Amino acid sequence: MHKDPFEEYIRQGEASQYEKAKAWKTAIGLQAVDGLTPSAYLIDLAKKNIEGQMSLQALHTLLEHYYESYPHYEDRTAEADIVSLRMSELLLEKAFSFTPNEYLSIHRQLFTDIYAHAGSIRDYNITKKEWILAGDTVTYGSVSELGATLLYDIEQEKTFSYASLDMSETIRHLATFVARLWQIHVFGEGNTRTTAVFFIKYLRTLGFTVTNDMFANHAWYFRNSLVRANYQNLKLGVYRTTEYLECFLRNLLLDEDHVLSNRSMHIHSASLKIQEESIQYNDDGYTINMDTISEDAIVGYDTTSGNKTSLGSETVKEMHCHVENSSNTYEDNITSTDEFALIDRLTQHSIYNSTYVKVGVGDDCAVYDTPRDVDQLVSTDMMVEGIHFSESTTSPFDVGYRLGAANISDIAAMGGTPRHMVVSIAVPKGRHTSYVEEVYQGLHDICAEYRVNIIGGDTVSTEGAFVISATVFGDVPTNQSVLRSGAQDGDAVFITNYLGLSYVGLHSLLEGSEDYPVSRSIHQRPIPHVECGIIARDLGATSMNDISDGLSSELNEIAKASQVTIYIDESTLPIHPEVQAYCETHQMSPYLPMWTGGEDFQLVGTIPADKADRLPKEAFTIIGSVKAGSAQVLVERDGQWVTVEPKGYNHLSHD
Repeated sequence: MHKDPFEEYIRQGEASQYEKAKAWKTAIGLQAVDGLTPSAYLIDLAKKNIEGQMSLQALHTLLEHYYESYPHYEDRTAEADIVSLRMSELLLEKAFSFTPNEYLSIHRQLFTDIYAHAGSIRDYNITKKEWILAGDTVTYGSVSELGATLLYDIEQEKTFSYASLDMSETIRHLATFVARLWQIHVFGEGNTRTTAVFFIKYLRTLGFTVTNDMFANHAWYFRNSLVRANYQNLKLGVYRTTEYLECFLRNLLLDEDHVLSNRSMHIHSASLKIQEESIQYNDDGYTINMDTISEDAIVGYDTTSGNKTSLGSETVKEMHCHVENSSNTYEDNITSTDEFALIDRLTQHSIYNSTYVKVGVGDDCAVYDTPRDVDQLVSTDMMVEGIHFSESTTSPFDVGYRLGAANISDIAAMGGTPRHMVVSIAVPKGRHTSYVEEVYQGLHDICAEYRVNIIGGDTVSTEGAFVISATVFGDVPTNQSVLRSGAQDGDAVFITNYLGLSYVGLHSLLEGSEDYPVSRSIHQRPIPHVECGIIARDLGATSMNDISDGLSSELNEIAKASQVTIYIDESTLPIHPEVQAYCETHQMSPYLPMWTGGEDFQLVGTIPADKADRLPKEAFTIIGSVKAGSAQVLVERDGQWVTVEPKGYNHLSHD
């Protein structure tokens, strides 16, 4: 790791040196958001300024003369140096006006003579390929509304009162504000650096001290967290979230120690092994330096076509989707390791949203508070080796990930928000600690993604198979739980996204096929659809179930609980290309895995027909209707209504 050139001034310097060093460090570090690195020459000049040997005005003169004859202007080093100098000036200034004009002025001061449009609102629409979005782009502000949107967001923030908010709520609001400000993307270039300076100065007016290492050391994370706060793809189960930005701000403002990992923000992060240092940003987006990537790295896949995505301006060279397999060589047996030391390792960094946690792991009980005006939700799932998973198809990491997803999905099916989880494991004697740690890593990853705290559990040894059980706690607004028993005559029936992918994934793994990457990913690391559950709840869903045991079983559960007849139009079920391809190859109906395949963890439910059109079509499909009658599920085939039994109807396999 390179030595921090400003560390001695920050740690031991006089007050004036400390302030200057912090400003310079932040200014230079922020150039990373556009893949820029200031020169060693600028670092030397900065040190002289910090030590009082040279004024900022003198530095301007020296840089102007230096870059008149600099032979490699096109490598943007000049931009990095000049903008760093200007940014340090702005950060050292105390004056600030929370207005759109100030925002435009900051851009003008930073980029005059660098961009022709410095200080001007862009007059064209833009897109940018993003590595963390697997080549997709955020939808930026429309050119016709940029000025009005900027004014609106700043005016709304001006009139907002923080008086009744605790610190967590304050940080959440600040994250939302800066994410919206950045999403406008007022300028053609330089938006993130301008937003960062404006935001830092605004935070100071709120009483925060923000001249620390966060923007310097985590500039790329800051930008990527803004991207994730403004992107959603319901078909992929990816939703806008400020959780990453909140972690950054909690570290920045509260001196907490959340892990800030760029890779964790990738929309396919669970199946990527690309090193962060291999990713570089340029004008076209993020590209990958292939020389620094290990051979087992993989690319993201388009879940509609199954094709590899293009990252940045280049297409990644040919690679195969890598499926992690558990290793047979581990370091330590459970029996030879101190149990308490193992538990300490497993439960480290397990609080992802501390808002309601009073006491986590480490006491006889965890202690947590609850939001006001909510009902509590609780659900338990258990997985037994040899029954629910096998080593041939499921890595230790995926065991933990799948269990966490199954639990969280139960909360989603009630229209709720998951909050906390307790986990218990029974470990076969002689099983190695690395296996257990990988299981917990998978569990930690899914919990971190949905901000679910792991607050307790138990660990025991067993003579039998490996067993892991998790209990999840969540909440839902009072009296708004979406039950199976609420379906009513005249309701429409909906599902989310595609069905049958987990079935195809499992069977392709058992067959040793590598032809169905999306299906394998869905089977090994399923996506719980929390936001879809909340959307359906808020729009008035009358019943809901998550599809853990197959569509036929889940619909029958709703019909029985609600005492209604459910009619399904089979032709409306969306068929994923991989399901279609697999079933054609195996000479079966594509509806078989959709009806009988479990562990898709999509949602199925009912909603009043007059509200069905309000469900987002990107993620929801209407597949039938509800009528008063006996508890059953019927599907029309060959002009006749056929009863769908809880495990599917047999003749499907002969189509």
